[in-house]
Amino acid sequence: MVFVALILSLITYALPTWGGEITRQLQECLDAFLKQARKFGFCDETYTTAELLDKADARFVRLVLTPGHFLHYLLPDTVNSCSMELRDRVHSLPSSMQI
Repeated sequence: MVFVALILSLITYALPTWGGEITRQLQECLDAFLKQARKFGFCDETYTTAELLDKADARFVRLVLTPGHFLHYLLPDTVNSCSMELRDRVHSLPSSMQI
């Protein structure tokens, strides 16, 4: 569909740059926009901002974990074990790592 090809691709393109900086208010606005797009028949599925962020994070980490990626050498060898986890991760890298 045109909505998914144009609008959703632009949103998913911009989401990784917002990353952790996205506010709750902006996330709610995006969720409301995506819900209305589904309601008015512009797309077949209901998308959420959290789902799109998780997919973008997983795609980025999967690319960086590839040994041929130019950022791969910056990754640490092991993970620091911590008893407290704030959220589930799609990777095994430490949370204090900055790329």
